[in-house]
Amino acid sequence: MQNNIAELIQKIAEDRNNIISAMLEYALTDTILFWNKKDDLFERQKKQWEPYTVWANEEIGAKFSPTEGLSTDNTVGEITALESYLRKTDARKLALAYLFARELRSVILGLAVVQKKCSVEDAFSAAFLEQNFQEEKWGTDEFSLEKSNSIKKALNQLKNFI
Repeated sequence: MQNNIAELIQKIAEDRNNIISAMLEYALTDTILFWNKKDDLFERQKKQWEPYTVWANEEIGAKFSPTEGLSTDNTVGEITALESYLRKTDARKLALAYLFARELRSVILGLAVVQKKCSVEDAFSAAFLEQNFQEEKWGTDEFSLEKSNSIKKALNQLKNFI
């Protein structure tokens, strides 16, 4: 399995332009930029997600801002800053950030893990904050549990390459 991941990282690293384009598009729907300010979830989002957006804005030179709606208020400026940052990122870290971002549904969290600003476990907790909140209220369903376990497994395999 580890050899397959190493090969995948190499293959992704060789497709740099397409990976950057995919990450830029994905950043527009980054999980940690969509907040629910109407209930108890908001305080948890603020506590867990805000430090990552602050870090990303400082690290990348962008001004990512959370939204309550179905689209972000983030502009071409944020995407341009992110593109510049990604182009300066070495191929291996870029490939890993892409793979983490896919699993975490967050470019910001993927970059934070690869840049060692948080652990894989903390990033998973942040990425699945809303799901965990809903499970506390309504209980866990088998499909969600299987999906979460599958993602945890993938993240744990990837963290060996950081």
